[in-house]
Amino acid sequence: MLDTKKITIILIFIAFLLISLGYLITEEHKVANLEIYSLKFKDLQFIFLNNLFIISFCLLFSVFALPILFSFYFWFSIGVAAKMSGINPLVYFFTFSFHGIGELACSIIMFLFTINQFKLIISIIKGKQDKTNVKSFYLNFFKKTYPIIIAILIISSFIEVYVSNKLVQELAIDLSWIILMI
Repeated sequence: MLDTKKITIILIFIAFLLISLGYLITEEHKVANLEIYSLKFKDLQFIFLNNLFIISFCLLFSVFALPILFSFYFWFSIGVAAKMSGINPLVYFFTFSFHGIGELACSIIMFLFTINQFKLIISIIKGKQDKTNVKSFYLNFFKKTYPIIIAILIISSFIEVYVSNKLVQELAIDLSWIILMI
């Protein structure tokens, strides 16, 4: 049986595969006048609340494997967004990495929560665990892990608005000449 650490490593590998696949199969999107808008505090609030809503919605429907499906979709869409943005992929992925690590971590936490939930349900069905363990499973998650998710989302939103956005504005130029020099 795989432990959480091995599953996490496998999920990170799958995430990078899906990000790459999303990027590779998306058609090139040329942007005539690339304009990157400065994000403000209201954007930080929107990004945080949007991400929190998505995470909470997925967790609410985790018995239907929604976090697993969402994670695959999310990872794939990162690659698609990179290609569609019109931003040099080196710049896009570099700047995304600052805030994206937190978002990827939250999607992996949701994925693991769903797997552990399924394991618990199967154990109860097989008679290996008591139904009272369900209550402690959810209490433990919402007392310990959910606040960590919220903290990660706050930090990631802050970084997206005040670090990643500023970096992409500074770096969103055609860097192909640098690649040619290497």
